[in-house]
Amino acid sequence: MTDAKTLARARHLVEDSLSEKRCSHVFAVTEEMRLLARVFELSDVENDLLLAALLHDITKEKTLEAQLQLCAEYGIILSAEDRAVPKGLHAITGAAFAAREFSLDAPFADALRWHTTGRANMTLYDKLLFLADYIEKTRTWGPCRVLRRLFWKQIKSAKTREEKEDVLNHVVRVGLDSTLQDLLEEERFIHPDTVAARNDLLYREANR
Repeated sequence: MTDAKTLARARHLVEDSLSEKRCSHVFAVTEEMRLLARVFELSDVENDLLLAALLHDITKEKTLEAQLQLCAEYGIILSAEDRAVPKGLHAITGAAFAAREFSLDAPFADALRWHTTGRANMTLYDKLLFLADYIEKTRTWGPCRVLRRLFWKQIKSAKTREEKEDVLNHVVRVGLDSTLQDLLEEERFIHPDTVAARNDLLYREANR
């Protein structure tokens, strides 16, 4: 269980380790996560979710060489697909860092691990961090603004936990669609986990 002292330590680490622009993003994601945790009535794990949000980009500004050194230090074996998406390595190394240096429990470290690519069978925590990262208030990319409006409009009419999760699944899937479209237009490598995440959520929507 994450306490206030641990959150303060993480916040100071972010301020000391990341650029001003990156800090602004991280703190905006953390505030978005606070709102989402309350929407989904997760007060018992709110601090754990906030810690995952605070640390989600903790290794983002490290060089590729430094990322690979962290992988060696933490005993992480990268797949060929992981190596093909170097911008996503910070999710892998950041999750290991959060677990080892801040004792972040596995379900929340896993959310950090998958916050960029997503995965099939995403957990509630996975989807919340993915969404918080996507729609936080400093994001100006068009699809981020669209998704922000979509989520907060639709969530207002969701009354039950099931209805809220339906909205979450739909919005995360739409976000993944936008990401995939962007990657296709730029002719960039698409991690198969992202495709799996999108297809899994689409299947759930069609069969709910």
